[in-house]
Amino acid sequence: SERIYTITVLQGKKAAAQSRDGNAAPESSSSIISNILASLGADVTELPDALVLRGKSSLPGGETVGFSDHRVAMAAAVAACGCESGLTLRGAECVGKSYPRFWDDCRSLGGI
Repeated sequence: SERIYTITVLQGKKAAAQSRDGNAAPESSSSIISNILASLGADVTELPDALVLRGKSSLPGGETVGFSDHRVAMAAAVAACGCESGLTLRGAECVGKSYPRFWDDCRSLGGI
């Protein structure tokens, strides 16, 4: 039987490219997300104002960095839950800033 995969378009990334103080962020949130998903094996294309994700049955997993951002590291950990071989996340300790028990809770839910 033929599998049908979806294409998802996430639009509006220009607004995410600014930091909380209104200055340009060193790397936009969507670029960071694109980088993480690509490192996990996702088929992702970054456009000027959107990310295009082409569906796959699963992601192989891989290695990425947390970009010193607790939110990014936690999002990468959640994305890795669906990967075949998991994730190596450099800089994972940054989650302690907002959620010191994140890795314990993640482990207790079967995510690691």
